[in-house]
Amino acid sequence: MTHTLLMIFVMLLPLIGSLFVLSAKDREGSSSNAFNVALMTLIVNMCLTIGLFRFLPLNASAELKVIWTFSPSVDFAFGADILSLIFMLGLQISILVGILGIKKDKMPSKNLLFNVLVYTALLNGYFLSRDLLSFYICFAGMLAPLYMLILSGLSPSKHKILEHLMMHYFLSAMLFLASLVMIFCLTQSNVLIARLPDLVFSHKKSIMVWGGLFMALILRVPVWPFHHTIISVSNAIKNPLVFVALNILPLGGIYAFMRFWPLVIPFEIAILSPVFQGLCVVTMIFAAFGGYAHPSAGHKLYHYIFVYDLLYLLAVFLPTNVIEFNIAYSVFAFMIISAGLVI
Repeated sequence: MTHTLLMIFVMLLPLIGSLFVLSAKDREGSSSNAFNVALMTLIVNMCLTIGLFRFLPLNASAELKVIWTFSPSVDFAFGADILSLIFMLGLQISILVGILGIKKDKMPSKNLLFNVLVYTALLNGYFLSRDLLSFYICFAGMLAPLYMLILSGLSPSKHKILEHLMMHYFLSAMLFLASLVMIFCLTQSNVLIARLPDLVFSHKKSIMVWGGLFMALILRVPVWPFHHTIISVSNAIKNPLVFVALNILPLGGIYAFMRFWPLVIPFEIAILSPVFQGLCVVTMIFAAFGGYAHPSAGHKLYHYIFVYDLLYLLAVFLPTNVIEFNIAYSVFAFMIISAGLVI
């Protein structure tokens, strides 16, 4: 019961905090009250996540099921285990560091703080989702607050680059939706993520389902030829909090691969794996040389952060689940360190 309540509070608290941010009363030209509300919301959310660590045994998981009673009837499942909590705590500390980093500058607008909290709430749901439908709602829903965040951190001359980036992410959401609809049609139910590797499809349908999921998740961690847009947007962002929020998205893609991708890759799309790994290596080389050649320290940092994103993704594709927690702890440290360096 304690686990269930904590999970509910972790998912809902940032949404509640975002409403208080909008309603906070501030003096003209100041948003200190809204800033303090956002800061306290994130601190409490982080403490609740640590509380889940405390009450959760190492190899156990807490589960929560919500039944949608209206037609059609759908069961939603949420759960917390050590893997998801590591990612959640890392993102919350990173966002917290980002908010503290902009305190010394001009006080942020309420809209910026509101979108950060909504983005955090959807990411919490993303890491706690255990069924396909709730995962997809968070997977696609977080693009709206992220778009508003990036829009506030870019100059008007760079909006065209942002449109290209969001087109990639929108295509990712559409591919995921196509695979989701096909799975629903074949199984006539909302499928738990853990049961995905056990589903059996015909050859053509397996190509469409697994191929769609593969490409949808790849576009969240863009490799060549899609990597240029995310690097260009990262280089153009002037607000460190916005950059931290954008950098979390590829790491969320890595988490999705750890949850979705079966240990034994379906043979219908097995050929995609070595091709993708080769593209990852090529993209890492070009990004590393791009960072080395650029004179700006900030641009070098953005390029090298992207290289590390791809490095962790390559580790996920190793044919073993033994290093799963090693990757999670490494990504946890990487999120916090990169957020601190950006600030």
